[in-house]
Amino acid sequence: MRLPSNSNDGFSSIRNSEDSKNYNLLHLDAMYDLMGKVYVDASVQPKKGMNEHKALVSMVDQSEISGTVIAIMDRGYEFNNIAHFQEKSWYYIIRAKESYGIISRLSLPNCPEYDEEITLTLTRHQTKERYRF
Repeated sequence: MRLPSNSNDGFSSIRNSEDSKNYNLLHLDAMYDLMGKVYVDASVQPKKGMNEHKALVSMVDQSEISGTVIAIMDRGYEFNNIAHFQEKSWYYIIRAKESYGIISRLSLPNCPEYDEEITLTLTRHQTKERYRF
């Protein structure tokens, strides 16, 4: 989100070089309820140092949404976030590239559509805490 220029706003002010003017940007992540047609949570971060994964984890962990939930995300969210959905008993659909990440290590059928049940063991850093899905 582009904001009116304000070099005194340390939260959103960005300056790329000594020769450039300051400008102000914020990054917005939002959780939207498709059925209710309403935003249920949002995270605003400074563009410099933003972290979409932390924003997602924070929104999921704080959520009091109950019932059947299907979270839908774009690429990149398969890393380090699945365990948070598991803890909430939420279903999830995450778009992923087959060339890297979790998907690249799976032996998937070479056809346009398929249903495949997969069991993976995920660990959090070097702890013995494990998650299965």
